[in-house]
Amino acid sequence: MSLVVIFLTLLLIYWIQLLRYRVQRFKFFTTLGVPGPKPSIIFGNLRQLRFSSSRNLLQVMSDWGAKYGSIYGIYGGVRPTLIVQDLELVKDILIKNARAFINRPRMVMNTKPLLHTLVGLRGQRWKEVRSILTPTFSASKMRRMSPSMGRHVTETLRILDNLKDAEEFEVLGLYQGLTCDVISDCALAMKVNCQKDPGHKFLSAVKGFLDSKNKMRIIKSNLNRFMVG
Repeated sequence: MSLVVIFLTLLLIYWIQLLRYRVQRFKFFTTLGVPGPKPSIIFGNLRQLRFSSSRNLLQVMSDWGAKYGSIYGIYGGVRPTLIVQDLELVKDILIKNARAFINRPRMVMNTKPLLHTLVGLRGQRWKEVRSILTPTFSASKMRRMSPSMGRHVTETLRILDNLKDAEEFEVLGLYQGLTCDVISDCALAMKVNCQKDPGHKFLSAVKGFLDSKNKMRIIKSNLNRFMVG
């Protein structure tokens, strides 16, 4: 009986300390004078973002922007996240002062080769790779890609027009095909036409890579973010 009492006492002390820690973490934006929605003690603002039955994530964030302004703070678990919806400031962060904002949130899929891409790299290596890739996305080169993108979007509109009389149809696969068509054409110089051929081996390979192989990792990562941030 004494061991049980000791165990319960230690458990109670642990939870009290954990509660104090989370309460302190949730004062981060308040101390800085940054507005934002009130977080819950367990989930932060994740429950409002991901489990709203009546509104999707974009609607929730749009409502927050209207209420708190173009810059506000939310918590993913206990991790503070500053939301910036001011386009000029976003341009400063992502373009003009990119070298001062080098790290993006860690990827959910802890998988190679994604970890070695620009969205997965961190620190000095991120700076090196970005400096190599930046000339590829210059204004002149983006203009040269525009006709190819336009052709694929036109194909999407044609397919949607043919489906306009259908009571319902599945659009996710079509958009996945559009994405693969644009990337393969502009980045890889490949003509795959995944919109017309949803079973194309290129699209199937991409889906297979992103789906079954990483489901457990995504679940575990999301659970960790809920509880730890």
